[in-house]
Amino acid sequence: MRFLAYFMKRKVRILALVTVYVLSFNTSYAQQKNPFFCAQVMSYNILNIVYESENDPWEVRKKFVFDVIQETTPDLIGFQEDNVIQAQDLEARFPDYLVVKAPISIRSGENAYHSIFFNPTKFELIENGSFTENNRARRNANWAKLKETRSGVQIFVINGHFLVPDPIQVRIDAAVRYATEIALLNTENAPIIMLGDLNANLTSVPVQYLTSDLGTFPSLDYSDNFRKLFTPAEWRRNTSFGDQSIPIDDSIDFILTSEELSFSNAQQISRAGFIGDDFFFGSDHNAATQRVCFGSAAPLLTPLIQFILNSEIGLNNETENDSEQE
Repeated sequence: MRFLAYFMKRKVRILALVTVYVLSFNTSYAQQKNPFFCAQVMSYNILNIVYESENDPWEVRKKFVFDVIQETTPDLIGFQEDNVIQAQDLEARFPDYLVVKAPISIRSGENAYHSIFFNPTKFELIENGSFTENNRARRNANWAKLKETRSGVQIFVINGHFLVPDPIQVRIDAAVRYATEIALLNTENAPIIMLGDLNANLTSVPVQYLTSDLGTFPSLDYSDNFRKLFTPAEWRRNTSFGDQSIPIDDSIDFILTSEELSFSNAQQISRAGFIGDDFFFGSDHNAATQRVCFGSAAPLLTPLIQFILNSEIGLNNETENDSEQE
């Protein structure tokens, strides 16, 4: 009975504080834009038609790519390896998205992209551009500054594809270039979302460099405005055009973000089916998708969480004391 009494006492205090926070939040933000919002984000390597074989033509595969997008309805998509024909098909199938394009590389010109698609009812384009990675193909990264239309919160989005089979040092150089360019371009210090096929797993130096604290790798350069990215999950590449019972262990597709962002509902999505007697996948990669939440709700919630934790500790201590007395 004594335990129940203490529990009810704590419960009342917690409910009261929750009520205060909710009322405070509503009062503070009812008359202005809410600085908190969520968006569905996707990174998807759809296999450039240059690399496909006659057994996996885009004309068949695109149905399954469309199905993934239709099912998920992302607010923001970073495509990798979208050939100009594929980009045109995607734009025609999903005309409600606006598109930011950058040539996949200087050598390839305008025959392929790393496109960024975004929902214009969700985001407004402020600025966009590209920069070249440090590799033999002079591959480009595509970036955009977007503003969420309701809250006014700005984010910095970057979409790219590290080259393979370049040596690991080349991909390390690319990671350093990404961090340097992001620091130079993201002058608003906005939350960052980096989408892409990095051709490196979570434990590799290129990804570790991007996701570690400043100065973790003293032999590598860090920009003054370097901001650590992190990933709550890693994405496993899909083996689509071979033996489906043999998984590929390399986790090379990522949604990397800055520390301001929080996550839920992480998923990998791949669609496949029969066309006639043939079995097709949309790509040799899964689509990586996640619901990402932005804004300033966390400072409001942190004291509440701490209060609950402290209450639990206090309750445990008092219960232990009661047990000793009895």
